Amino acid sequence: MPRLKCEPFERNYSDQGCDVICFEKNLIYILEIKQCTFNTSDANKAVKQLEYTEQWIKENHESLKMDNISKVKIAKVFIHDKRSGCKTIRQALMKLRREDINYKKMGDDELTTSAYNTYKQIINNME
Repeated sequence: MPRLKCEPFERNYSDQGCDVICFEKNLIYILEIKQCTFNTSDANKAVKQLEYTEQWIKENHESLKMDNISKVKIAKVFIHDKRSGCKTIRQALMKLRREDINYKKMGDDELTTSAYNTYKQIINNME
């Protein structure tokens, strides 16, 4: 399996949108990451950020050095880091499902680990 390449979206491409963008062959993952309790307000915010990012990619794919965006699949993913006993509100999960956004828990797979490591670098650079 080819290694994922993940980088911050907001810092590198736009001043708004998702937290992290990952590339793998003809697939782009756009990821929003949330630590601690995940509620409906968080879900609504994530939907807006992921939709913005998806639209930005379609309009600015040259910035990503991709010639034919029609051959590229975009997957919207929400990663939840709930290691400290934080809660997930059921209505928030239902909102993500309705919007066709994949929900993953931190540490589920290589994607969540790579994206979260990039996210931690963003946070550390802000401090």
